[in-house]
Amino acid sequence: QASDSGAWDEVLRLYEPFVRRTLGIMKINPSTTDDVCQQVLAKLWQELKNFQPDEKRARFRTWFTKLIRNVTIGSAGSKPSFWSELRCGIFVNGRLVRS
Repeated sequence: QASDSGAWDEVLRLYEPFVRRTLGIMKINPSTTDDVCQQVLAKLWQELKNFQPDEKRARFRTWFTKLIRNVTIGSAGSKPSFWSELRCGIFVNGRLVRS
């Protein structure tokens, strides 16, 4: 149990800044960033066991970025006012293309 806690602390240290940068790139309103970040990290906790490393498939960060995007869109879908905070933009080949 203690090793799980230490491992999770290490995941947070390494990836919480990545989540926040990704949310910034997605132009998430700074007033909702903390909430969305927590939702993403909770989903990561649930889904991490499903990640299968495979050289022929996505790297961890690619998989994680998709998880961040899906959680963000899911949050937007469940809270209509949140959607208006998501500025227009689409992802093409993993890069944000602003419209």
